[in-house]
Amino acid sequence: MVITLTAPRPAAAATSVVGGGNTIVGSGSASGSTVTPGGAPAAPPPGAVVVQVPTIVGPGQYCLVSTVVPAGTVLPPFNPISMMTAVPCPTTGPPPLTAAQVAQQWSKTAHLPPPGITVAPGYAVTGLTAYLQIAAHAPWTTAFADPIRVDSISVSCAATGFDVDWGDGAHTTTSSTGGPYPTGDVTHVYQQASTGLSLGVTEHWSCAWSDRVCDAGTIAGLASVGHLTLEIREIQTPTASGT
Repeated sequence: MVITLTAPRPAAAATSVVGGGNTIVGSGSASGSTVTPGGAPAAPPPGAVVVQVPTIVGPGQYCLVSTVVPAGTVLPPFNPISMMTAVPCPTTGPPPLTAAQVAQQWSKTAHLPPPGITVAPGYAVTGLTAYLQIAAHAPWTTAFADPIRVDSISVSCAATGFDVDWGDGAHTTTSSTGGPYPTGDVTHVYQQASTGLSLGVTEHWSCAWSDRVCDAGTIAGLASVGHLTLEIREIQTPTASGT
């Protein structure tokens, strides 16, 4: 629907407003605008118009905030409004969580998959180089609900590096996933035999998130840990017995 303005007047969200050769489309808040919760402000100054912008006030709830913006401002659409309930704008209380805050809350309880760990042929030998192979997940994706905006947030995570605990007190930090003999570049030489040494790899993650209303960001500092029980064998060198 298009409304041609002969005088400043409120325009509903997702309405194209044409006046003086300038156009406002969609909904949202523009920088430099003034906002009046729950009602229309006074007559805007020349070169400005009034739009009513849906504003999230609680899970699945929005209210219309009258906003004065410069004529010609293009505002992004707010698609989930059809699935939400209109309520009066509150006058007090904390603001609802942003999409970034919802994503940050998810990250605190997210269960990222552990890296796969292989040392061929299934054991190591003292004095010889052991070659570690790490199976990373690139990318690992998931989605979760945003109850505030009645939306879903998609996440795509990738490994940024690995910390290797070889189990004998030695540690390696690397961005490589290693590889088999002879070209693998994540290696270690064990000095003592063991029947069940615990080799651990911590995989560090960076997760990019986005929703359907153009919010997006990145969460860093996430990690998952994988373990491998590794036998360390010792080859006995035969010696000739004396007489």
